[in-house]
Parts: sequence; structure tokens; C-alpha cells
Amino acid sequence: MEPVERFYDDIADTYTKDHSHRFVDEVFESLFLEYLPKPPCIILDAGGGIGRFSFPLAKRKYTVTLSDVSQGMIDKAKELAALDQLKNISFLKESVMDMQHQNDSFDVVLLLNGVLDYCSDAKKALREVHRVLKKGGLVMGTVNNR
Repeated sequence: MEPVERFYDDIADTYTKDHSHRFVDEVFESLFLEYLPKPPCIILDAGGGIGRFSFPLAKRKYTVTLSDVSQGMIDKAKELAALDQLKNISFLKESVMDMQHQNDSFDVVLLLNGVLDYCSDAKKALREVHRVLKKGGLVMGTVNNR
């Protein structure tokens, strides 16, 4: 198990309490909602954690795949999605550096809250994002530490 995976597995149960209502996340959400294409649109929330950004998209009728390296975060996201009765969201344990998706699968790929910062090879991760993104697709992301 990788250190990032272990770290997020360990904090998955308390993540919502410790990180809900962060101002920076509200800013990110308002920005990407303004610039996203309208549904129908297929979105990959890579490194989506507990669904902070996936859930508002699913509620707005986007088709969303939330992927994360942490099974603990995915399990928590599934639990929260069930509470919200979200149906148009799927979950997948994977690294952004080695995605299981076919080429040209997504209209939009989100890489929010420093997902690339956690990658040991950001260039490899971006090649994977390019591979799974449809031609003319949109990548939206943030980088915290580079």
C-alpha cells in the first residue's frame, strides 16, 4: 500500500467532519460549474475522495465517475451517495497514473485539490488524463504545492 493511499484510508471516516464547508472548495465548485459544458456530459473526478465535487455534479444530472487510490475514501463516498440517493455516479479504485478507462471516455476530467501533487510522476498522470479525455474535452484542476 502506498503512503498516500494509507493516509487517506486512515482519515476516511473523519474526512467529512474535518473538511466540510471549506471556502476554497466552494470557490472551486462555483468556478467549474460556470465553465462546464451542460449535461449530458461524462465527467471523471480523478482523486475524488469522498465526493465533495462529484455529488454537486451528479445532482445536476451529469454522469460522474469518482476515482481514488483510497478504498476508504471510496467506501465513504458510496455511503454518502446512497444517503443522497445519487444514481448517476460510479466509483472506481484507481490511480490517476494508471487508469482503467478506455481511450476517449470522458468529456471532462477534474483534478482538484492537488491530486497531481500526490502523484510520483505528474507527467505520467497527465498523459493518462489526455488518453481518457475525448478530443476537445476539458481538464480542470488545481495544484497546491508546485
